[in-house]
Amino acid sequence: MSEETKAEIDRARTALGEAQTHASAVKRSALESIASNMPAKVDAIAKRIAHEYPEVTRELGADRVAQLREDLAKEAKRLGDQFVGAIDEINWPRSEPYSQVRSQDIESALTARFRGKVNGPSDILARAGYLKTNLYHREAVQTRPRELFDGEDFGPVAEALTALSKAEDSFKKALAADDRAVVNDLWGD
Repeated sequence: MSEETKAEIDRARTALGEAQTHASAVKRSALESIASNMPAKVDAIAKRIAHEYPEVTRELGADRVAQLREDLAKEAKRLGDQFVGAIDEINWPRSEPYSQVRSQDIESALTARFRGKVNGPSDILARAGYLKTNLYHREAVQTRPRELFDGEDFGPVAEALTALSKAEDSFKKALAADDRAVVNDLWGD
């Protein structure tokens, strides 16, 4: 290892560490934002369903609607915690050499991670009588992950993940340059 390649590896390693730290912080912040907005998102979904089934809402009455909303708020808290807790389980996108991570890529990663795992609000609404079900048919679709983070700004996450990908690539290139330099040196070139 030459002094020049050692210095480049150290620089690239430092930049990579900083990019990893920044990306982790930005990802956590985005997931915490989703979690903090979750009660409002779940309440909006429930209100939309309540408007679709006004006869069920009337039949429930004020006390049962209040209990329903309380149950939904607890489920929203659970879902929010689930999003934040999954930070290391999400397949976060990487940029390619000639492209950048986009907000849509992050939305797709979150949707893939939580598909089929956010049905709590729909299940609570179904138990209350809103979503008519039988053995073969469910009238309304399950809660979709995208409904729970629609409108979030993933731009900072996309930028941090793009920077992380570039830092990883720079570190790999520095290691490869060092390998070439060592081989050339040992070869007598």
